[in-house]
Amino acid sequence: MVLFMRERGRRDRGEIVIDVLRAALDGEVKTRIMFKSNLYYRTFNHIFSELLDKGFIVRCNGFNGKFLYKTSERGKKVLEAGIRFYNLINTSKRD
Repeated sequence: MVLFMRERGRRDRGEIVIDVLRAALDGEVKTRIMFKSNLYYRTFNHIFSELLDKGFIVRCNGFNGKFLYKTSERGKKVLEAGIRFYNLINTSKRD
């Protein structure tokens, strides 16, 4: 599910945010989003909390008393813009 992989193996903050938003597109429990975005707990919690506070991810009622987290409409716009940005950057590097 990780969208960006670099030769050096490290993603920058923008790439991580995009991966988290993408992992939450269909609504998932928090742990599943963390696994899909391939992050350590501490890093994930820091970024996830910011995305939640800024309204890019919203909490929904889930099943069995668990909460699901889903990328909001605002978050989808950020996701689309971020993907376009990184595609443009990667295309420019090849030219």
